Amino acid sequence: MAKRMVILNFEKDYADEFDVKGFAFISLDQWEYYKKEAKNCEYPIESYFGTNEALLFESADEFIKSFKVKSITEMEINIIKNALDMWNDEYGNCMYYALEGNASDEFYENNEYPGRN
Repeated sequence: MAKRMVILNFEKDYADEFDVKGFAFISLDQWEYYKKEAKNCEYPIESYFGTNEALLFESADEFIKSFKVKSITEMEINIIKNALDMWNDEYGNCMYYALEGNASDEFYENNEYPGRN
């Protein structure tokens, strides 16, 4: 059975200078994992995306609210990827992985990453 897919639209202000934006296609299971991971981190967390630019997340709620999430079909994913000549499943800066490795050891011991396929 095919996994349910979502498109994550990310947007967050960087130091009142510009908005960091991007989107990614991931499975709904992956998104649920990332939300659970966010709730098991200690904050604040900085996530770097440039040579010396970083986004600051001060809570799980702030991290999760940085995304708009919508269901999407594989056909819709393929249409978007073809229209934008995308070679992977992410465009721009979609920081869904920003908290990777910051949750408790217990979280990683008890929660297997679901993977896309």
